[in-house]
Amino acid sequence: MVYLLFYSWGVATLFLYDRLHFSRISAFLLLAFFVFVIAFLPSFQFGVGTDYFTYSEIFEGTKSVELFFRKGEFAFYYIVVWLRQLGLPAQSLFLVISLLSSVLVALSLNVFRVNGYKTWAIFLLMVLVTGMLHNQMNGLRNYVAVYCFVLAILCKFDGRYVLGLMLSILGVFFHQTMYAMIFFVLVPTSVYRFFSRNVIAFYTGFFLFWLSGVPIQILDYLLHSYMGFYSHYSDLLNSPSSFFNIASKMYYIPFHLWFIVWLRRNYYNLSRFSANVIGFWVLGSSVYLGLIYSGLIFRVWHYFVFFSVIPIYYFFYSREADGLKYLALAYVVFPYLVKVIVFPVGEYDYSFYLFN
Repeated sequence: MVYLLFYSWGVATLFLYDRLHFSRISAFLLLAFFVFVIAFLPSFQFGVGTDYFTYSEIFEGTKSVELFFRKGEFAFYYIVVWLRQLGLPAQSLFLVISLLSSVLVALSLNVFRVNGYKTWAIFLLMVLVTGMLHNQMNGLRNYVAVYCFVLAILCKFDGRYVLGLMLSILGVFFHQTMYAMIFFVLVPTSVYRFFSRNVIAFYTGFFLFWLSGVPIQILDYLLHSYMGFYSHYSDLLNSPSSFFNIASKMYYIPFHLWFIVWLRRNYYNLSRFSANVIGFWVLGSSVYLGLIYSGLIFRVWHYFVFFSVIPIYYFFYSREADGLKYLALAYVVFPYLVKVIVFPVGEYDYSFYLFN
């Protein structure tokens, strides 16, 4: 229930941010309040997810932090070292990482805002559909890298290429998996527009590609050849994810199909930024199918899941879907309510640090 309270505040804050005209200082303060709201829960979590105590042990020295320096994850390493030198408790690590993640989320949403999107709607769908704000409480390093990537690719689509590349490098310093994602920041934007312009062919092609299991073979090669620190994960490649995990991603395919039809009729009305964003969604739209073969694909899926809100966003803002919007809203909201109220487990079952 606490998730509903805080994330509703976040949506309301962004609604004001979108609707009202503020001075630069007022807009900054409002966005800062949004950062505070969404950073609060992950900052003061206790035992949420599977890695909370692992990170606490790393901070307290029970497990070595030097490993992260050797892996090149310098940003995470120095955050731990500096917080230790300040004499702060282990919980400070969660606070700092959560604030950083929240700033990256806010900046990503602001890129959407300057390109004509409603940030409150993007954020609402991010909460309801992606699970990112919950999963980040389990994968601290991974999700800073994920948010760096999201902002990097959005900056690229907005014409700020150097900033996008700098954010990509920052992401690498938190998690080595970001190395593989830099490729997508370097790909010319014309490629992404080509994907969105030919959405039927590429959506189908990527769907079949992930369904075939070929990406698992490619990932196995990369783990052994270029990502030695993560080669131990190769043992997990042949461990498929649960049926429920896969089905929960396929649940949104009806929106994909509607959006493909809509896009075929409306592509030439899109801005370059929107065509790029949609093209990137096409590229990552079927990554979840790799979970059929390996639960390890979940780590890849994290980098693409933010953009899964795009078809649903366009559905709710299209007049062509007016007759279905209330039904579709219930369709989107219901699974989230089940996760946070009816059957809260893992990252959806919140425990407050001060009460433990």
